[in-house]
Formats: sequence, structure tokens, C-alpha cells
Amino acid sequence: MKNKIRFLRNERKVSQAVLSKYLGVAQNTLSYWEQGKFDIDTESLKKLSDYFDCSVDFILGITDNRTPKEKQSPEFPDDIPESNKELYSLAKQVPPERQQEALTYLRYLIDSSGK
Repeated sequence: MKNKIRFLRNERKVSQAVLSKYLGVAQNTLSYWEQGKFDIDTESLKKLSDYFDCSVDFILGITDNRTPKEKQSPEFPDDIPESNKELYSLAKQVPPERQQEALTYLRYLIDSSGK
């Protein structure tokens, strides 16, 4: 857990002072949580989850999936045909900066097939 809190805080560029004030705890308490010297209380863990919009399991290091389970979408939409599931899985893996390129290529494939 110690590395996840520090990781999230640094990723968001939030100081210990700002985060500890939001949580309503002393700054040294937050520092001890980050170092793994103290266990974090449940209420503060929930607040961290809300603040960083990630799952409690992610903060605790139980999973690498940041998204809380209630916000996760199913693996495949209900209406996707079995034949399109591999394409759908691959499309979800395209990095955001390359999505337009992928769409352009797919349109090219469709247009060049004569349909």
C-alpha cells in the first residue's frame, strides 16, 4: 500500500500537505501510510479512492486495475456478435493517440472491399 498512495499523489502532483488536509489527517500520518509504518483507516481509504477515482483494491496493491468494480464495463457489450469479439478486444487496446489512425485504416478496408 505504501507505494500506491505516494504513486497516486505524485501522479496527480498533489503535495502531502494538500492531500492530508483533504483527508482530515496530520501530514505525518499520511507520510507514515506512504512508508507503510501505519495502516490506513477505512474511512480515509474510501476518501483516497474517491479522490483518486480508483478502487480501494488498487490503493492496497491487491490489483493493478484502477477502476472500481461498480464502474467497470462488461468485457463485451451484450449485442456484439461472437465473430466481432476479437476485433472489439483489439480496438480497446489501441492507444488513444493512435485511435484516429486505426479508424482511418478500418474505413480504408471497408471502402476498398467494395461494400
